[in-house]
Amino acid sequence: MKDNNIFNVETEDGVTQEAELLTIFEIEYLGKEYAIYTIPKDDDTDDIYGGIVVQDENGNDQLLDLETDLDKEIIRIMIDSAEKNLDEDLINKKVEFAIKLDEVKQKEGKILRKKKHK
Repeated sequence: MKDNNIFNVETEDGVTQEAELLTIFEIEYLGKEYAIYTIPKDDDTDDIYGGIVVQDENGNDQLLDLETDLDKEIIRIMIDSAEKNLDEDLINKKVEFAIKLDEVKQKEGKILRKKKHK
């Protein structure tokens, strides 16, 4: 990503557009870094997006699509928290809750799959 927080991103429809990085944050428990960025629209407003930040073999940052429902929920929490100007402790509690809820859903899914195989 460029030093001035402006970088190019390829949209879902294959078009390369200029985007502005708003923030990068890490969720240590998941071992992931996330980015929140905007892409301007024609009507002088911006769409807000999120992605996962990884380093390529040359050490350059790459932006990947969100992989899981949990990744999407974390981005939603961070955007919502910024809009509501929530304090860091509350944000951390919301993220922790989302992670725990995801873990429960995964365990339930494994239990249901085992029952179907019997």
